[in-house]
Amino acid sequence: MSDSDSDLILLTSFYCPECKQAFRSPGGLTCHKNIKHPVISFRPQIGGGGGEHHFETHQHFRADHYNIHGRPVPADKSPESIPEPPIHLPEAWYPFDKRSTFDWSHFFYIELKASNGKINKALDILQAQLLEVGGGQTPFRNTKDLYAAIDSIREENTPWITYNVKYTRELPDNPPLWMMEVYEFCVRDTLNVLIEQLKTEAFRDQFNYTPYREWNTRNERIYSNLLSGDWIWDTARSRA
Repeated sequence: MSDSDSDLILLTSFYCPECKQAFRSPGGLTCHKNIKHPVISFRPQIGGGGGEHHFETHQHFRADHYNIHGRPVPADKSPESIPEPPIHLPEAWYPFDKRSTFDWSHFFYIELKASNGKINKALDILQAQLLEVGGGQTPFRNTKDLYAAIDSIREENTPWITYNVKYTRELPDNPPLWMMEVYEFCVRDTLNVLIEQLKTEAFRDQFNYTPYREWNTRNERIYSNLLSGDWIWDTARSRA
């Protein structure tokens, strides 16, 4: 056997037990097994019985409700919070003057992702129609007004922070454009974003707060999101 043959054997000494394919590293073998031979655990049903759908929450993490003062709140009570104004009142849509203005902005900016030119054209057409029926004002004079309203939407305690980022190492003789440009990098505090979401009454009871395990009527595990997985369940158990 030549040295090159010996090196080849050493480089391909990690074999898949399912299909016998060889790999040069444990990482390559693991990646192959996860893609080609995924293992999905079907654990025995706990407490459900009779092929029923079963949902089990982690016993050490209950996600009890607390008010803004850190005091526990009974399950049949709502935590103290600042109520949002009723949606029929204009202040509910601040900084927009009313719901129709908000809907107009959402449609063009979020749903259509319209360009400046198209938004301005739509505003011009709308203004012409209003003049034909006796006058009136469009929701915004132009895209500048629209963007100003969007930028003034309250951000609670998690504002956007903008950094200017630029390539700072030594430049080659003919640097590409990306090395010369200044880019805006916008970030928010992820932890504060999560806290604000948890404080939002509209999200109440709309997502899982603790690790859980779920089985369908065929006694098969259901994996839906991070909190339904084995890793977070086992991690919670080890931290309890």
